[in-house]
Amino acid sequence: MEPIPGEDRFEMLLSEGQSGGAEFGYITLAGEQFLTFTPRIDLNLGGLGLGIQVPLNIRSPLGKKEGAGDKDWGGLIRYEDWDGSTEWLKVIRYVRIGNKRDPYYLRAGELAADVGHGTIMGRY
Repeated sequence: MEPIPGEDRFEMLLSEGQSGGAEFGYITLAGEQFLTFTPRIDLNLGGLGLGIQVPLNIRSPLGKKEGAGDKDWGGLIRYEDWDGSTEWLKVIRYVRIGNKRDPYYLRAGELAADVGHGTIMGRY
C-alpha cells in the first residue's frame, strides 16, 4: 500500500500505544438529569505518556429545573463542573515517565493494573 503523503510528520502520534475512546452515561445531580460524555485519549510519546479526558455533564431537557443552567456553557454543559480553577485538573488522567520494565518508571494519576502475572495470558 502506498504511504499517505505527509504521514511521516505524524509518525510519533501513529505509533503503538495510542488509543482513544469515550464513555457515555446518564446521571442525576442535585435533582437534575444529565447525559454524561467523557472522550479519552492516551498518548504514548516514547518514554513519556499522557492520558487526557474531558468529562462533560450535558443538561437533559427532561429533568431541567426552572432557572437551572442559566450559566451553562453553550446552554448545555454544566457550569458547576468547571467553575473552579482546580476542577480543570480532572482533564489529566495520568502522566507517565518511562515504560514498564525500564530501570526507571513513574506513573502519577489514575491507577492502571494488569490481572495475573502474565504466565498464561499477558496484559489481560
